[in-house]
Amino acid sequence: MRAALISRRLAVGSAVLLAACAAEPPPPVAPPPPPVAKVAPRPVPPRTSPSFCAVLTRLVEAEASGYAALRGTALGAESWSARTRLPGTERCVIEGDAWPRARYECAGRLVPRAERERVDSQFVALSGQIDACLGQSSWFPRSWHKNEPFDFAMGERQQTWTDLSSLPPSAVVLKLQQGLSGRDYRVHVDLVTIR
Repeated sequence: MRAALISRRLAVGSAVLLAACAAEPPPPVAPPPPPVAKVAPRPVPPRTSPSFCAVLTRLVEAEASGYAALRGTALGAESWSARTRLPGTERCVIEGDAWPRARYECAGRLVPRAERERVDSQFVALSGQIDACLGQSSWFPRSWHKNEPFDFAMGERQQTWTDLSSLPPSAVVLKLQQGLSGRDYRVHVDLVTIR
C-alpha cells in the first residue's frame, strides 16, 4: 500500500511538474491573407504634349501658304530648311514653293538596324501623338480620318491621316523608312496635299 501511495504521489508530482515545465501554447497561427487578384493594367490612352500639338497645328495651318512663313535657308531650287521642327524629329525641310505642291518633311534620327525596337517605339509614340492631336474637336470643320496602316517590304511602315473636308485633301503621313545604306532606319513625318 505504501508503494502504491508513493507511486501515486510520484505520478501526481510528475504531472504537476510536467504542467509547470510546459511552455505556454504558441499563439494561433494567423491564416495567410487571401490572394489579391491581379488586375491587368489598363492601357493608357496616348497623350500628346501641348507643344507637339501646337507645332503640328501651326504646320497644318501654314499649308495653304505653301509654308512660306516657315522657310529658312534656301537649300536649292524650291527647297528650304524649315524654321520649325516637329518634336520627335531632328530636321525638317520644305519642298515646293506653293500650295498644293509644297510639302513639309521632318525626319528623325537614323537608328542602326540592331536597335530596330527603338525606332519602332518612336513610330508608335509619334503615331499616338498625331492621333491624339488630330482627334481633337478643335479641328472642326476639318475632319481627320486615320487610314489603315500599311506595312512594306524590309520592315518599312506607313500610317496616314487624311482631311477629306478640304479639296484637294490634306494628309499627315508618318513613315518608318530604311536608310539609303540599308543598315539603319528612321521615322519621317510629312505634311502633304494629295493631288
